[in-house]
This record gives sequence, structure tokens and C-alpha cells, in this order.
Amino acid sequence: MAEKYIGIDNTTLSRRVLQIKGDKLLKNPSGKTFRALQIFGTDGNEYSVIEAGDWFALSADVLVSPGKTRKATKEKVAEFIRWFAITGFYASANIALKGTFTSRDERALSDGLERVSQASQPEKTTPTFFTIQVLKVETMLTEPIRST
Repeated sequence: MAEKYIGIDNTTLSRRVLQIKGDKLLKNPSGKTFRALQIFGTDGNEYSVIEAGDWFALSADVLVSPGKTRKATKEKVAEFIRWFAITGFYASANIALKGTFTSRDERALSDGLERVSQASQPEKTTPTFFTIQVLKVETMLTEPIRST
């Protein structure tokens, strides 16, 4: 999962896991650590995972204190933080507007963000552009989902 979303391969992450007093900790190049938990997947394999909020903190820490992190990895981490922030913002806005955020809303949001991303939108977001995008996504969230 880390390789897919933040561009750090599993071998590198495995080398960063420390065992201290019975706890497993994932150590970032900056020296910050994150508690790693062991879970069993439905495939019968054991996986080390960190809490979702720690993913964001780990990603931000890689950008602030990258150590020897490659440029491509930093770009992928920045893209993950962007996705995390945008998704959270729109989910919160949807809750404020409708009082709930369902899996249907999440699918509509993902589809809407993908369409916006694929359109040739300007890189810089002016307040007017941002307001228009919020209204577009809010409309997408309230429109019925049509199967294709």
C-alpha cells in the first residue's frame, strides 16, 4: 500500500521497522516514529500497518525532512497529501450540507475529482475557481449516480 500511495517500497519500509520493548515502530528518516500494528489479512498473511492519521503525518514528515528521499517519491507523497486533504475537505463539506457522507457519496466524489483532474484545469486555484469547483462537486454529490 505504501508503495502504491506514497512511492516507498516495502523493502525500504521493512528496514525502517524497529522492535522496542515489544512494540514495533516505523522510523522515518527524520527520526520520528509511528506505532506499527500487526493484523492478519483475509489471505492469511500478517501485515504491519499504521493508523490512518499517522499515514498523513508520515507523509508530511517525508516532505519536511526528506533525508535521502528521491524526487519521484517526494512528488508521490505530495500527491497523496493533496488527495488526502481534498477528499477530507469535500467529505466534511458534504456532511455539513447533507448531514452524512455515505459510500455512494465517496464514489461520486472520487468520480468527480477524477473528471476535474482529467479536465485541463489551471494549476493555481484562485478563490473564484475554488468556489466554482466546490459547487461543481457539491452538485455531483447530490446528483443521482448513473450507471454507464
